[in-house]
Amino acid sequence: MGKALDILLGRKSSKFSLLEHAITRNSYLKNRQQAVFSFSQSDVIQLLNLGHQEQALLRVEHVMKSKNMLDAFDMIESYCHLLKQNMSLIEKKQRMP
Repeated sequence: MGKALDILLGRKSSKFSLLEHAITRNSYLKNRQQAVFSFSQSDVIQLLNLGHQEQALLRVEHVMKSKNMLDAFDMIESYCHLLKQNMSLIEKKQRMP
C-alpha cells in the first residue's frame, strides 16, 4: 500500500532519489577531474614551451589518467541517465511474479 500511495501522490521512490544523488555526485567528481585535467594539460604545454621535454613526458601520464577518469565519469553519467529514463520499466518488471 505504501508504494502505491507514493505513486499516486507522485512521490519518488528511494531508488530514484539514490540515482539522483549518484548523478549529482558524479557531476561533482567529473567537474573536479576536469579541473585537474586542465591544470595538468596546461602544465605539460608550459613545460614543452620551456624546453623541458623529459619533465613534460612524465607529466603526460597525469594528463592521460585524468582523461581516462573523465571518460569513465561520462560513461557513468550516461548509464545513470539511461537507468533514470527506464526506472518505471525496471520497477514494473520487479513487481511481476
